[in-house]
Amino acid sequence: MNDEFRRYLEALDGEWEDQAGRHLQEDELIAYARGQLATDVERLQSHLLRCDACAAALKDVADFFGPRREGEEPIGERALRREWKTFWRRVQAEEGAAARKPLPIGFASRAMFALAASLLVAVGLMGFWTWHLRQET
Repeated sequence: MNDEFRRYLEALDGEWEDQAGRHLQEDELIAYARGQLATDVERLQSHLLRCDACAAALKDVADFFGPRREGEEPIGERALRREWKTFWRRVQAEEGAAARKPLPIGFASRAMFALAASLLVAVGLMGFWTWHLRQET
């Protein structure tokens, strides 16, 4: 959308997002794309005109739930299960790789030692300062 036009619309009604200040929910987009939305149609249309991210999401939703295109073959149940298993294995491998990266052993103990030493010095200095102030009075 043209930035100048966007600024013009913002000047007209003040806010760019809808009244709640959020993007549209997935169920709202799906219901709108299927024509099943009973209420708030005007609010959604107004938001879609202003929000490029929601308009792009609506395009994806409409493409996903829309009828098959010419020459497009349906996905069989077996192929769908195979793709899902492949995807799920990849997700688990990535999660496992992220979870298996522990901190180096020396780092954790050195950090705790430094923290303990800093606290000890701070408590010692506060104690000395308190003792010094009591000596003055």
